[in-house]
Amino acid sequence: MWSSISTHLHPQMSSQSSQARTLPNGKTAIVTGASRGIGRAIALRLARDGYNVTVSDIDLPAQREGLEGVCKEIREIRTGQDIGRDDGQRKWLCSILYCPNHKIDTGGSRSESSVASFHIGDVSKEEDVKRMVDEVVETYGGLDVMVANAGMNAGPGSVLDLPVEHFDTTFAINARGTFLCYKYAAIQMVKQLEGQGTERGRGSGKGGRIIGMSSIAGKDGAGRPQAIAYVGSKFAIRGITQAAAGELGKYGITVNALAPGLIDTENIRAHASETEKKNNWKPGEFFERFNKSVPLGYAGTPEDTASLVSYLVSDEAHFVTGQTVSFSV
Repeated sequence: MWSSISTHLHPQMSSQSSQARTLPNGKTAIVTGASRGIGRAIALRLARDGYNVTVSDIDLPAQREGLEGVCKEIREIRTGQDIGRDDGQRKWLCSILYCPNHKIDTGGSRSESSVASFHIGDVSKEEDVKRMVDEVVETYGGLDVMVANAGMNAGPGSVLDLPVEHFDTTFAINARGTFLCYKYAAIQMVKQLEGQGTERGRGSGKGGRIIGMSSIAGKDGAGRPQAIAYVGSKFAIRGITQAAAGELGKYGITVNALAPGLIDTENIRAHASETEKKNNWKPGEFFERFNKSVPLGYAGTPEDTASLVSYLVSDEAHFVTGQTVSFSV
């Protein structure tokens, strides 16, 4: 059904295997909601950029399977980066965060690329987020990047009929979850400055990078029927991002968010299929109509999102903070 859709996607999208790989940079990143879609693409891109990557998601079979797959891909990427190195500095390459009593050892030791740890968590629960950060720090020795990507929409509804529980659930994951990831990442990043001085500025090598995931719906809520909770939560992420950026700049920590338009993910394809059936459209017509409505004429991809994250967490982006960056509109 979806084979025809590929002709409407990014015309310059390259295969993952052709992307350049860099040597490990000794830095560590956490990506939440990383079992598939945008989170998965971000995790793989950061691995290619040389980061140790920890991925997390909720405790559901599909998410668990997805995390295992992402971890395997990260190990393969990082193993390739380590070829020819014999400096005794190979790190534990990927950990997937499960509950503390459900750890799986895939063999080897922490100094080998075949080791992974698993621990699933809920970003709306403070104890889960704190434990996630603590275990990453114990494993890698620090935290340099937090990508608070996890998000959801508990269900459609307008201001007239949305159940309060749907509103609360959506805000718990999207807004509260983002806040908690920002909070505990920032606490650790500030702690890492202790005893090292507080010098800031270009090339200081101190601080950290925090990224949230808003949406184009978090910048323009009008004309989005049945999405009041989702829209509100994505606007909230923008505010949390700006406030955190203002508070953390003195530590050399930048805080930014992304506001993507339509990104071709599994969830969007499911939504497209439902829309086509509801309106008696032919398969693929959802994307065809969308492509005609935007300047570039195609939907974005998870890899497009990951490329922007790659820049925002880089040293080159040291002067960018408090921004919610729109793209693929």
